[in-house]
Amino acid sequence: MEPTITWLDLTASDRNKMQRVLDLFGESGTVDELGLGTLRDALSDALFPGVTSIQTRLRYVFFIPWIYRMLEFRRIPADRAAEQARQMEVRLMEPLAELDEWGVIGTSARHKLRRLPSSVYWSCLRRWGIFRHEGGSQSWYHSRFTQLREAAVHVDRADDPGVTWHGRANWHLRLPDTPEGFPDSADFVLRETEAKFLQGRIEETCAGTLLARLVSSPKQELAEHFWEEPDAVGAGGGVAEMVEIARQFSLQVEGMRLVYNYMLAQKRRDLFGDAEDWVTNYSDACADWAHRLSNESEQFDPETLWALVAARGAPANNQQRVFVETWTTRVDRIGPEKMSEDELIQSKISDRERRLKGRHRARLENPNRLLDWSGASDVGRMDFNWFRVRTLLDELYGGLS
Repeated sequence: MEPTITWLDLTASDRNKMQRVLDLFGESGTVDELGLGTLRDALSDALFPGVTSIQTRLRYVFFIPWIYRMLEFRRIPADRAAEQARQMEVRLMEPLAELDEWGVIGTSARHKLRRLPSSVYWSCLRRWGIFRHEGGSQSWYHSRFTQLREAAVHVDRADDPGVTWHGRANWHLRLPDTPEGFPDSADFVLRETEAKFLQGRIEETCAGTLLARLVSSPKQELAEHFWEEPDAVGAGGGVAEMVEIARQFSLQVEGMRLVYNYMLAQKRRDLFGDAEDWVTNYSDACADWAHRLSNESEQFDPETLWALVAARGAPANNQQRVFVETWTTRVDRIGPEKMSEDELIQSKISDRERRLKGRHRARLENPNRLLDWSGASDVGRMDFNWFRVRTLLDELYGGLS
């Protein structure tokens, strides 16, 4: 029997957390071998609110409300809202697939697609104030579709920004008009009116974040790492502090991941004799990381990270704190160049994997799982969704120009 999950009366936050867990099974590059994903996500949300790793093209932010606005106009009853929206999203895949461009969600699965674009983008529609019911999940909207639609009928479109409206629109009153022929005709080119609308939404709802700063100052090219961006380096107050905490934490985690993979390579070589090159490569990579860390002007203080994530309602659990603090204390005591061979650190990493996965699934415990290792697992620096943010910003800048 195929396993299923039934949604009970969960909050939007609960549903989003559960969906992120499910996404890990289907998305490459989202492995969390050392159990630091919740810290990564908290920093990502602090820097780039509303952006997730599985979003693709920016214009989906308009496709979804256009679909629902059309369904509201047609007075679709609540018990049919979810299915009608699904049908229109599947229908939208046809013109997008014909574009032969990257980033089309669901072109292979089509009507069998389990996670629709609307669920991928719902969090940013709420976070950026495009969907006007703060905290309202997609299922909440579907279940109240009739009453919310009727309440919105009496809200006129706002032409005067000084007017105070007493109704409750479901979608932002200044949302650009639905293009003629949509959804049977659609593309990913962001129009200027759409780009300016999004720029205003993000500046207003994400004020005090790096995302809002970057949205406000379009540029020709974005840096490889966000902490190299002039807008990040020169940011004042809390933004600069957030960027620096994320940069330092990312560098620490890079070392943890390299040592973990170095241990796997050593274990595989010792058991199966086929990973000598991997051992050498990871030994060199650990040395390079140690050199970069030794050039840091300040030692990373985990307390700044704990304070930041706690302030955002996502405090670190005790095991995360102990693991990170043990690592940073050891770096300070013996130096980064000795970390890869340090018995205490290797013991803590092995312990961490066993606690997270159990002995049967832990690669350092189970030789069969070690054989499944491809030579690199969860390697590299945390970028906190910067790779996705760069793509979305490029599209936004293109629309603004």
